[in-house]
Amino acid sequence: MSERAVGWIHEVFSSIQGEGLFCGQRHIFVRFAGCNLSCAYCDEPSARMPNPRGCRIAAAVNGASCLQVPNPVRAEDLAQYCTKLTGRTISLTGGEPLLQAEFASELARLLKQLGFAVHLETNGTLFDAVSNIAALVDVVAMDIKVPSASGCVLWDQHKLFLKSALRTGAFVFVKAIVGPTTTEDEIIQCAYTIASESTKVPLVIQPVNSNRSVPGEVLMKLQAVALDRLEDVRVIPQCHKFLGLP
Repeated sequence: MSERAVGWIHEVFSSIQGEGLFCGQRHIFVRFAGCNLSCAYCDEPSARMPNPRGCRIAAAVNGASCLQVPNPVRAEDLAQYCTKLTGRTISLTGGEPLLQAEFASELARLLKQLGFAVHLETNGTLFDAVSNIAALVDVVAMDIKVPSASGCVLWDQHKLFLKSALRTGAFVFVKAIVGPTTTEDEIIQCAYTIASESTKVPLVIQPVNSNRSVPGEVLMKLQAVALDRLEDVRVIPQCHKFLGLP
């Protein structure tokens, strides 16, 4: 097997998309192993491990039973596993899929051949890796990491990433996780970063968790300052958490 044809996967499962513009849709999630960041609010810390021995794959439509597949996994096999699950949209998520950009691109190509829509969920920092796969997917859902919530200062990387993704013609939207200490200035900087490429790129402001640690009044203020610079700004919490779903 060529290196490009195999990848390290944490898990595969079918569930309701709980984040972003496509919230409520049924998606099949392919969670890649390994991440280049260590965000304080990460809700999948186990997926940061780059080379797990096994991959958990839901073996039934309702995910009630699972099988363990040894890593690395062949792209062809992974695509076939996806055909057994409920959903016609695949979310390549992580971890960070672009750490395995060639494998992710090959998997996206195979999934498109099988008739799936393919979404890429990414932390929006690996700008050198996005152009090839973005041309193969339907949607790029990129994060902008505000420093108060992530502990990272990544504005330049995000700007270059957005520029590269938009050049491919893929539909791109941005998600910004906000916490209790997130400031209006951070959201203004986020909006400026997006608007420097296109004011039409949607921004989703997502509170860090579902326990109302960020009051609704604060979220509305953050939305308002972003709307001064962007055409489409939405506040959407993690809906799958309310439903008790993965």
